[in-house]
Amino acid sequence: MISAAPVSPVSPTQGDAWFTRAKLLWLLAGFVVMAFPTVILGTSSFYYRDMGLFGYPLAQFHREAFWQGELPLWNPLNNLGLPFFAQWNTLVLYPGSLIYLLLPLPWSMNLFMLAHLFLAAAGMYALAKRWTNHGLAASVAGFAFAWNGLTLHALMWPNNLAALGWMPWVVFALERAGREGGRRVFLAALVAAMQMLTGAPEIILLTWLIVGVLWLRDFLFGRTDGAEPSSRVGERRATRMKMFLRVVLCGVLVFGLCAAQLLPFLDLLRHSNRDASFGGASWSMPLWGWANFLVPLFGCTPSVTGVFSQDAQQWTASYYLGLGTLVFALLAWRAREARVKWVFGLALAGLVCALGESAFVYAVLKKILPVLGFIRFPIKYVVLVIFALPLLAAFGVKAWMEITDDKLARARLRSVGTITFVAVVALMLWAWLRPVGGAQPEIVFRNGLFRVATLLGLVAGLLLFRSAWAEKLDKLGRHWLLVGVLLILGLDMLYHMPPPNPVVPNAAYGPVEFRMSAVPKAGEARAMISPPMDEALSGLAHPDPLTMFQGHRRMLNSECNLIDGVPKVNGFFSLYLRDAHAVTRQLYRSTNYTLPLLDFLGVTQISDDQEVFKWHARPKAMPLITAGQAPVFATAQEIFTNLFARNFDPRGTVFLPLEAQAALRDVRPGACQILSTKTQRESVTVETSATAPSLVVLAQAHAPGWRATVDGQPVPLLKANYAFQAVVVPAGPHRVELRYRDRFLGAGALLSGFSLLGCIAGIFWRRQSR
Repeated sequence: MISAAPVSPVSPTQGDAWFTRAKLLWLLAGFVVMAFPTVILGTSSFYYRDMGLFGYPLAQFHREAFWQGELPLWNPLNNLGLPFFAQWNTLVLYPGSLIYLLLPLPWSMNLFMLAHLFLAAAGMYALAKRWTNHGLAASVAGFAFAWNGLTLHALMWPNNLAALGWMPWVVFALERAGREGGRRVFLAALVAAMQMLTGAPEIILLTWLIVGVLWLRDFLFGRTDGAEPSSRVGERRATRMKMFLRVVLCGVLVFGLCAAQLLPFLDLLRHSNRDASFGGASWSMPLWGWANFLVPLFGCTPSVTGVFSQDAQQWTASYYLGLGTLVFALLAWRAREARVKWVFGLALAGLVCALGESAFVYAVLKKILPVLGFIRFPIKYVVLVIFALPLLAAFGVKAWMEITDDKLARARLRSVGTITFVAVVALMLWAWLRPVGGAQPEIVFRNGLFRVATLLGLVAGLLLFRSAWAEKLDKLGRHWLLVGVLLILGLDMLYHMPPPNPVVPNAAYGPVEFRMSAVPKAGEARAMISPPMDEALSGLAHPDPLTMFQGHRRMLNSECNLIDGVPKVNGFFSLYLRDAHAVTRQLYRSTNYTLPLLDFLGVTQISDDQEVFKWHARPKAMPLITAGQAPVFATAQEIFTNLFARNFDPRGTVFLPLEAQAALRDVRPGACQILSTKTQRESVTVETSATAPSLVVLAQAHAPGWRATVDGQPVPLLKANYAFQAVVVPAGPHRVELRYRDRFLGAGALLSGFSLLGCIAGIFWRRQSR
């Protein structure tokens, strides 16, 4: 019997210098090309769900304003008019938006999305390298964070993916700022401001929750300046004070840097309907949802487009991180690093909170920390898991590499691999014998078999790395076995399910034809999707992506109308003006929606209730700007009720609040004629001729930012017909102008400018001091 040659212990840094950030990014680039070859070549684009219906239309609207030399403050094409810039998630001030503003669409939008995958990988590599001081561990963490089911699905969310890309950078920079101080505070503020400007509030909140946990740990143990905690009470008290002041300064600087965006957003929030939807618990992870970390198709149902998802939530199709990431994370259980327990806590918190009301812990936490209710869909807490597991995997890699006894290292890997193998096989058998939801047992079983194959390949490669045969590979470079492990991780993610973010030929974003007698133009008229058709469009699907997406565009679904510049009654945004939204919401709840109100709203085209792509003309619709109506004064509730009455006469009557009655005693009906109108994105000009004081009424949503002048002199802008605009003009010929200016943009821009100068000065002053 031939005995194996003794094996020299593996150094913790064996091949470690080879695993640099640059090589990680090249590896990621290879898998991006494999996953999206037509996107890289520029013949196809992302379109699925929010990308085509929301992200791309907003980008095009922003781009058109940019090349006209304007800041897009107002959107006149949706929801009877509403603020655009103040929405925050429109990415107007995010510097990364220059990618699609300067380069041609739709290719530049794809570049914007893919670039943030690389940003995420580089950021997680930097954070894991700081925590582990191990190149391979950092590479595993960076690859797992950037190349997983959630990030691949997030290619349909420009702002969410951008925020995820900055997430590890923010944690990295803010932790250094809290510990080291100095110019790190100003650098951290700049990095955190970049994420803040992406306009993904829930991702940002989760990022700062992670930062808060890490800061709390350092605060409790008195860690600062990269040193070990002091045992002296006085020194620890001084250390905590330093950390507290640095944290406060970081927060103040970040708010100041983003004030130009945050102040308009907070103002819109005050006048919006958003507060009614806070604290919801819809779209939670099902109780069996943890199984999808092992078998990604377990309990998932395919759609017509071929994308699988859980029936209980439709926010993300996948949050699978790869079995290799789980194996490494389990190996971290014995790691000596003190951070491991805290990161494990974050992962567990994300798993529990993602279950929503199904886990009583979530309800208790919301009572203790009401701010957690800000995250509408509990499934979004899975972001904590997506962030924590790659870091745990990094600790696991380092801990396993530091085991000097190869036999012990192989034993631990076999035990963890066996546990994972048994769990995957058990889930496969469960799915085969007792299918969950609408899942197809054969598909789930095949999916599980591929997971088993990748697990065996990964474990075999690592065992070979710590075996006697590894000495023979030293001449070729033992690190190539570890490269193979990374390749297996990537292949596992590439084929873990059918593409969670399919693509469409670029022709989908080209011109489309509408079956309308006359397509409404901005400032003149509107189209309206009828309530039955609007409900039907939510389920509109087709196996061919080009046919499906162009179908959505031809029906003006969601924000698709922005691509073609067609104004319509409704839309889908994060925030709506409260009164205008109340009108549209009631309109879409009405069973009889052939109301005179539609004439006032200028609806010249309305979709058929049942036949897709068919539109009916409404020749009796009024222009969006009219004059000469008789004022009727009433309470807000009375006005709202009368708007939906069948005897409402918008041509002869305009409803105004009671408090306006005294100022309008001299107004005479029928005494004004409109000579001409000119409407632009954020301005309206009306030439009138009146024989007596009269009212000019605009079927445009009333908002605090609008100001009115008559012949250059400021006049009150009245709220007419509950949610719209009216101006009093005196007798004679006059020029009425309305302009929209965000009330807080100027002050916010000034504060942001001073904060930016302060950060730059702080960085260079600290550098010179050193």
